[in-house]
Amino acid sequence: MKSRDMVRNCSFAALGVACLLPLACGSKDKPADSPTNASGSVAMGNPPPGGYPPGSYPQGQPNGGYPQQQPAGYPQQQPAGYPQQQPAGYPQQQPGTQPGTQPGTQPAPSGSAAQGPLGTVNMQDPNALAALFAQAAAAGGALLQQPGAIPGDPVEAGLKLSAAKNAQGMALEGQIAKGQLQEGGHLTFLVPLNAGKCYTILGFSPPGQIKNVDLNLLAPPFYNMLSGQDTTDNNMPVVGKGNQPMCPLIPGLQYKVDIVARSGAGQVGVAIYSKNK
Repeated sequence: MKSRDMVRNCSFAALGVACLLPLACGSKDKPADSPTNASGSVAMGNPPPGGYPPGSYPQGQPNGGYPQQQPAGYPQQQPAGYPQQQPAGYPQQQPGTQPGTQPGTQPAPSGSAAQGPLGTVNMQDPNALAALFAQAAAAGGALLQQPGAIPGDPVEAGLKLSAAKNAQGMALEGQIAKGQLQEGGHLTFLVPLNAGKCYTILGFSPPGQIKNVDLNLLAPPFYNMLSGQDTTDNNMPVVGKGNQPMCPLIPGLQYKVDIVARSGAGQVGVAIYSKNK
């Protein structure tokens, strides 16, 4: 009986030692490898020794699993489809304007005359002005003749009569512009108007020919601005009449004189008269 109990006690003791032996030696075992997915890449946990193999990085993360940071000092880019923000402290420019101009305004054309109209201007309709400028640009040139080139010329005789009334104290300057016009036709010529002088422009068509002659003075450099205009409806147009002559402030500018036959057809002449200020 005693021998049987001793055998049983020894069996229990041996079984206890066998159970404690793995726990005592567990710290020396190699840890299990991290689980991998079907392609061989690491599914979770720290990266394997030596880094990830090519093509096995976790989606959306660079090598090492850390998000990529923007370099210090560089502004963060705006996602596509969003308007770009203006840097702080700088005024936002309005669309369709140039720097240094107010919104809704346009800079003056380079080389334009820095002054207002020289004479009376009645035409204000932008459509009529655009048509006038286009017709003047396409018009033929008037013939310039020296005074007295044609003895007894009725055009020159009519200009002298008009000057005695509308250009008193002035003298004829330069040549006389002459031509033949059909109703609605235009002729043009260039004339220099200098600072230090005042000018009157006279036109004339003999009786029974052009019944209503108009004169338009177009300003440089593009001749798309009206600087003076005849306001009469007869065959003796005047720009800068009597005590209201045109006195330019800028020297050496060439203006364009546009001659128009509003009604009737025939001969026409235009002369420039001037006097010192």
